[in-house]
Amino acid sequence: MTSSDFLTCYLCNRSIILGQTKLNCEICGKQLHLECALIFAPSDAPLAQPYFCQACLKETRSYQKFHGAFANNFKVLNELSRCRCQNIEVSDLNIISRSMSKNCFIAFHLNTGSLQKNYDELVNLLSEFATPPHLIAISETWLGVTPNSNISLNNYDFIHKPSITIAGGVGLYVSRDLFFCQIHEYDLEHPDCEDLWINLKINLNISFIIGVIYKHPRKDIIQFTSTISNVLDRLNRDKRLFILLGDWNIDLLGQSTDLATMKYIDTHLANLSLPLITKPTRVTRTSSTLIDNIFTNAINYDLSSFVILTDISDHYPQFCTVSTSIFTRRQNQIFRRDMRNFSIDLYRSDIESSILPISNCQITCDNLNILFDSFVAIIKSSIDAHAPIKPLSRHKTRLLAKPWITKGIRVSVKRKHKMYKTHFKNGTNTQYRTYKTYSNLLAVLINKAKKMYYFNRIKQVSGDIRSTWDLIGRIVNIKKERTPLTAIKTIITDNGSRVNDPLLIANYFNDYFTSIGPNLFEKIPHIEGSFLSNLKNPIKKISFS
Repeated sequence: MTSSDFLTCYLCNRSIILGQTKLNCEICGKQLHLECALIFAPSDAPLAQPYFCQACLKETRSYQKFHGAFANNFKVLNELSRCRCQNIEVSDLNIISRSMSKNCFIAFHLNTGSLQKNYDELVNLLSEFATPPHLIAISETWLGVTPNSNISLNNYDFIHKPSITIAGGVGLYVSRDLFFCQIHEYDLEHPDCEDLWINLKINLNISFIIGVIYKHPRKDIIQFTSTISNVLDRLNRDKRLFILLGDWNIDLLGQSTDLATMKYIDTHLANLSLPLITKPTRVTRTSSTLIDNIFTNAINYDLSSFVILTDISDHYPQFCTVSTSIFTRRQNQIFRRDMRNFSIDLYRSDIESSILPISNCQITCDNLNILFDSFVAIIKSSIDAHAPIKPLSRHKTRLLAKPWITKGIRVSVKRKHKMYKTHFKNGTNTQYRTYKTYSNLLAVLINKAKKMYYFNRIKQVSGDIRSTWDLIGRIVNIKKERTPLTAIKTIITDNGSRVNDPLLIANYFNDYFTSIGPNLFEKIPHIEGSFLSNLKNPIKKISFS
């Protein structure tokens, strides 16, 4: 088979092999697979003939006519993006994240309904990941310009945008292993939503535009759709890969009866912005809606998406994985001495036998340094032999992050997760009340354990003012601001000339500061005579009896 036997599908960029069923756009002549073209029609209906691609349909303003019927079919979306959305329990999270490829980018989203209130619950949930998410998007942060409590996560940088209302606000935790910068060219500038955008560098060849968006409920969908359409259009014109996460407050499960929601979905599909979440994300005992979602145009990558069934807030968390195949991540491991097999008697015996040759040597000025170095080397080798330094497991690393969470509390948390499925979702009214009572008591217990931990820590460092303030800083989120150093490119001398040479600039500064002392000395008036002439009735002799 020759290269002329292959064509390229403009949607998925995969080859169209001779003999495969393909379609041609009647206007521009673009070719694509038949299965890729199914995005423009319901799976149980034939494709419209003649066929028009989405770009040409958008040009002729007839997109709604051809594609409105598709909005009801999430199965076709999954087929096109090769993505399967799954509901998972918290107990399954560790196993699933372990099975993921190491070359996998993980993006996580949660509507916290107050980040400060549910911060501890969020940390507990994230600790269940075997591989932590690289990006954590938060909607409804309820934060002011400056958070008044510690909401930092280890190995993450945090940026946020507050809301002008009581509720709302968005934030992003970005792994410090990745390079990113905040951008503003895609800001929605919509009065009924908050949004935050970054350019995230995955590796030397791949970068994503990341957006986290929160649209306030019961606001005009038509106006918001027009705004998001303009942004998606700019992203496509710039040929940028993007991932959009957030609480959109537009129920995709109810779009079959709502024309505004249908138009909103069609706007995303017209720009090849595919929703990865197809399961309900906000479930109560009387309703089930899909208002949180993750949209992306990275359909050429292997994608997976998950909804975590947990009661961290009134919204389920969601996350997606993008297989980048060349992504590498630095592992930030914590090392500790392994004291499990340490015996003080064996250690003391080993030390005594090892330093015996040194203790019998006569110490002189010539061999003092040699003998001391030998002694230090013996102590170090003995410690390493009896208590070797080993990297902590992921499980123990997670435990260090929250030392007030005891073994008993962890057992209670797992029990609560099981009760959520049996009592909250599928139980009777009596079981529901039992679950809520247990959940509230557990929350009170965790808060008391946390307060007691910090109370004891403050007592331990009460005599050390520096350690005390470091501990207070970790509690209330005080961060040391570092002013970046900038090079001085130009100076103006006393005679008005400009100097640009870095060496000359340095010499001018050196001359200025080294001449301050002599110049001040020259300005001090010279006085003749002794200082005694300025003293009135000086005491010339002092005696003690």
